[in-house]
Amino acid sequence: MTALNDEFAKRYMATLLAPLGQVETSWQAIGEEERIVIWTIAGSKQDKQMQECFGDKRPDFSEYSGQDKFARDLLSSLLVPHEVTIDPQDRLRELDVCFSPEQRSLETPELLGWLGKMASGACAFQFFWHSPDAMEINECLANLFTWFNELERKASDEGNALDEEDLPILWIVIPSASLWMLKGFSAELDKDWPEGIYFMAPGIKTAIAVINQLPPYPETLWLRVLGNGQTQAEAVREVLELPKDNPLRNSVLRILADWHTSLQNEKNLTDEDREFMGNLYPAYLSCQKQI
Repeated sequence: MTALNDEFAKRYMATLLAPLGQVETSWQAIGEEERIVIWTIAGSKQDKQMQECFGDKRPDFSEYSGQDKFARDLLSSLLVPHEVTIDPQDRLRELDVCFSPEQRSLETPELLGWLGKMASGACAFQFFWHSPDAMEINECLANLFTWFNELERKASDEGNALDEEDLPILWIVIPSASLWMLKGFSAELDKDWPEGIYFMAPGIKTAIAVINQLPPYPETLWLRVLGNGQTQAEAVREVLELPKDNPLRNSVLRILADWHTSLQNEKNLTDEDREFMGNLYPAYLSCQKQI
């Protein structure tokens, strides 16, 4: 039910962030047809596999000049180049939520705690309901860099320059993380942010929010709702305990109740799905009593 959980996470974030700016869910980009060159050793297993899969098409380096052509010609004398065409549909890139802030009330960012600080500038969110591996994080980065290219192309079409400081940051929201995965991306804590939020190198413009490591205080509440297990169950309880005049309480409870109902109507639920339902049930029950 990962897709269903993703849809409710997008709706949840859109509800919270809409008062602050422009929210786009399920942003997608399909690149143009691309030709790439894969180099193999002549007669090797990889060389034979490339010929079997893609034929014996060789790239034309005549379009290059100077040092670029020299480098390719030199490499061609040592290795075998294979030209491969990538279908644009195979390069579909998607980000769960993209956000651009606007000058509006300052009250909402304060209510959102650390989530409000995350959304203080242009950003994107990608959600996981399990602890992702390195390849899944790399896919997130590929999506982000595709968005960068789209923004740069748009700025160029408008005759503007895109400064590095204007590039959005990607927040990868995950329920838990292994130490080796965080170290593999040189993701580190920042003294200005709470425990559980790890930043990669500045140029990568990416941070990882590990939900089960966030301190359980009100400023992290809206992030902890996107956790799982006991972390999420406690967060739902805290939402229910908010004052009834809290501007976010009722709308969030409604989303959580709808999330529960959607899971309830699904077949072949996993143990994880049933755990989600159990966590969301108090919100569902509260909304039912109000009807």
